[in-house]
Amino acid sequence: MMRKHFKIECARWYYHCDRLGMLVWQDAVQGGGPYSLWHISRKPTVFKCTWGRFRDDVPLHRVALASSDIRYQLEWNETCAAMVRLLACHPSIVTWTLFNEGMGQFDARAAAEHIHGIDPTRPIDAVSGWFDQRCGDYLSQHNYFRPLTVDRDRGHLSGYVAKRGFRALFLSEFGGWGQPVEGHRFSDAAYGYGEFDGIDAWREAVRTSLAGAEALEARGLAGYVYTQISDVEDEVNGLLTYDRRTNKLDVK
Repeated sequence: MMRKHFKIECARWYYHCDRLGMLVWQDAVQGGGPYSLWHISRKPTVFKCTWGRFRDDVPLHRVALASSDIRYQLEWNETCAAMVRLLACHPSIVTWTLFNEGMGQFDARAAAEHIHGIDPTRPIDAVSGWFDQRCGDYLSQHNYFRPLTVDRDRGHLSGYVAKRGFRALFLSEFGGWGQPVEGHRFSDAAYGYGEFDGIDAWREAVRTSLAGAEALEARGLAGYVYTQISDVEDEVNGLLTYDRRTNKLDVK
């Protein structure tokens, strides 16, 4: 399974996923104004207690999440619905992801209801990352700096999922260990997590992280997304290099 993060591909890409049997979690494109790193990154990274306790239907909170412009809200709702209608014919898509780490997030509950009304056949990851609003089909978390754990929903769920009474726990981002490979880099910059003495130490970190996530299935984890398939520009935390020429887990 792959999470198609932040972008929509051409129809040819989804055709090949359909043909190969590759499952796809499709993100809506994020927007809004300039992001506040404090609200979308630093605060939730340092203080896990903020997760699920920051409502996105409060005007002041929308300012913090760069989503207060009504023109943006209308555009996002229109384009997200258009994405679902455009891609719904592809059987490879198995989940719609609406908001990621608070970036431009607003009214996730209403958005989840709207998209569920358009396509009730697929589950919805309404909020991937931090600011859960107790809606959609998943309690979807990102974890880069803490031991991997299994959390549970607390409080009443809202919308269509309330009738079911529970959601699946999903680790929608984790890992992200950085390892550049000379000769296969986009630039001299290198963004990723961890510092390693060499490729062997990096491989051990990746395999340990994957094993840790696998072990959580017995405790209720429904699935996970490792960050990430390939390096992306300055990000060197992929399993493949930026040019897709080298699998870091196999490189000598």
